[in-house]
Amino acid sequence: NHFVSALNVLNGTAMMCQTPASLIGRIKLSVSVNGMANSQSNLALEIVERPLANTIDIGFGPLSGGTIINFYGSNFIEAVVCRFGAEVVPSSFVSDTHIICISPQQAAPSRVMVGLSVNGIHFLSSGIVFEYLPELAL
Repeated sequence: NHFVSALNVLNGTAMMCQTPASLIGRIKLSVSVNGMANSQSNLALEIVERPLANTIDIGFGPLSGGTIINFYGSNFIEAVVCRFGAEVVPSSFVSDTHIICISPQQAAPSRVMVGLSVNGIHFLSSGIVFEYLPELAL
């Protein structure tokens, strides 16, 4: 199958194009300047469905981090990472509907948005908020 997408040249060494929305799987990339002859390359792109988190089992934890959080949703793969505010942490893959992330340390009490990504660059907001609470002194 061949898919054609308009190409946007960003500079002398970078270009950008949009993939068809319905395309999922591994595709070989090639570029053509005249619409006929394609470049010969071994570049491939893996397109996956967006990971979606619907719920988590705990929505708060201490500033010191270390809270084990179970995420439940769909389209999880082994490459998914979690973001708490600006801090990115790896996930532990359990299944395509379950991953586990451990909350990172936070400097001050706050509520942060949790996001998921398959490439560590483009994060999707899950709409889930995690609250960092001050440590309790006894």
